[in-house]
Amino acid sequence: MSKDTEIDMIEPSFFAEHFELNEAVSMLYREAIREEDSRYLPNPPFDKTGLICGVVTMNDFVEILVKYPEGILQLNKSEFFGCNLIVDERVTKT
Repeated sequence: MSKDTEIDMIEPSFFAEHFELNEAVSMLYREAIREEDSRYLPNPPFDKTGLICGVVTMNDFVEILVKYPEGILQLNKSEFFGCNLIVDERVTKT
């Protein structure tokens, strides 16, 4: 078989990278912060926080939308948890 006709098989670990629908919906309207900005916790400044503002589903794949001041990111589960943290409301309230 030539290289032009090779097919990449999707591994089962690929599916673990995506949210379950209920999991993603439960995260809506929660604040997030990038791990590189974690030094600002427990009360990060507005310009360092993002808001989980949407859920995108396509062909059984679920991703979330996170709105940061500089733009909106569409992330699967491993992308989100790989470089973002959810700001815990219990920690930030004084």
